[in-house]
Amino acid sequence: MTPQDKSYVSVLGFGGWALGQFATVGELREALPDIKVWADDTLPSGQTPLTLHFAFTDKGGASIVVEFVNGQQRIFDNVARVLTNAPTYDWHLSNIRNYLNLSTIASTSMPIRESNVTALGQGGGNIGIPGDYTPPSRFVRAAFMRHYSTKPRNADEATQLIGHILNTVDIPLGIAQSKEGNEIVSDYTQWIAIKDLTGNRLLIADYNHRTSYLTLDLNEIFALDKPASVPVSALPYPKGIDGAKALLR
Repeated sequence: MTPQDKSYVSVLGFGGWALGQFATVGELREALPDIKVWADDTLPSGQTPLTLHFAFTDKGGASIVVEFVNGQQRIFDNVARVLTNAPTYDWHLSNIRNYLNLSTIASTSMPIRESNVTALGQGGGNIGIPGDYTPPSRFVRAAFMRHYSTKPRNADEATQLIGHILNTVDIPLGIAQSKEGNEIVSDYTQWIAIKDLTGNRLLIADYNHRTSYLTLDLNEIFALDKPASVPVSALPYPKGIDGAKALLR
């Protein structure tokens, strides 16, 4: 920032600034060049790097990705409709060209001399899709499924599809580990949020309730006009359904 800058916000407040002032992606995009974003590494929350990625989508379907690289703000059209961690968004778009061979339709058989070798099952067109949990591999998996899954007919089907796609990039504890000194730490999917922009619903699941989404009707919450803050882990998640009791009623 410079003494001439009049509009600035912390990287931790950038999302709130954008969502609190602009109704559409178009409005936000027009205002972004005039805002400076900064980070304070002395905060109790610890270091928050400016290398975070931000994806903004409005009800009309417009979507952009905002990044800060080497002190410069960069804005991309979210053409992939997918976002994972590092590297930068344009790197991911270049990398996905390595997977143009992927297909939803597989070869069912191939003649080899006098024999006709048949496929072992469905899914052969997906051979080569990366299965590890690095951000680039998760980007490829999510983008492939996002663009080639059967198009949902309504918001409920879209919510179900998103849940299925997120399952393919969900990281369990102990699978993605690294060693920091003598300590082994594990990356994992701490929580998941599905945003229904059509019905103004927010579905949330933390690690301990991965298969039990809590649904929040934002219309009802906004109507109360009572601002509140609740940790994701403290939300009242629904308990699993006892199938036996349901069947024996």
